Amino acid sequence: KVVLLDCLSGFVSNLLLQKGEQAERATLTAVAELLESIREAANTVIVVSNEVGNGVVPPYPLGRHYRDMLGLANQKVASAADAVSLLTVGIPQTLKGTFPEVQLDA
Repeated sequence: KVVLLDCLSGFVSNLLLQKGEQAERATLTAVAELLESIREAANTVIVVSNEVGNGVVPPYPLGRHYRDMLGLANQKVASAADAVSLLTVGIPQTLKGTFPEVQLDA
């Protein structure tokens, strides 16, 4: 019933390293295809990603390009999502939508 995609960060990193000059187009296309697959799925899909835009600006071009590509991918996924949460030091902050209550087994 639930699919966990862990993680979008590695997905974008692989595209960036494989596609080089075409990375931006390839990333946007791949994310659009991923979102279409999620829409067609009968399951709940949870997408995990890293936040790389709140820290130090990478000192090298590839690092900055990765930060920008992951930022675009995160924006697209968050825009399409029913709910979005930012998890910092184990504390979730709901940014969009609502999450169902989860009963943990004793």
